[in-house]
Amino acid sequence: MILVRKQHTVFGDGKFEWLDVRSPVVAAFERSNAGETILFIHNLSDENQTISMENSTAKFMDVLNAGLDSELDENRIGLKAFEFRWLMNKD
Repeated sequence: MILVRKQHTVFGDGKFEWLDVRSPVVAAFERSNAGETILFIHNLSDENQTISMENSTAKFMDVLNAGLDSELDENRIGLKAFEFRWLMNKD
């Protein structure tokens, strides 16, 4: 995780924006800097959650899990209990 933080400037500088995912138990925000944007989604609940990402059909690379690709299924993303995802837009 420390290596990932050192590889991406969004962790130290840049724009921060909370995202409305219409769930009181999911914290979602976006950090941007120098043309790079990473979406951070954290399930703070002990139950699985599905959130909606309005107007997004983007493809993402998971920066924590060895670059695995993620696609939003009908603008939704599922999270297991206490799961968190750090996703970089590939489009």
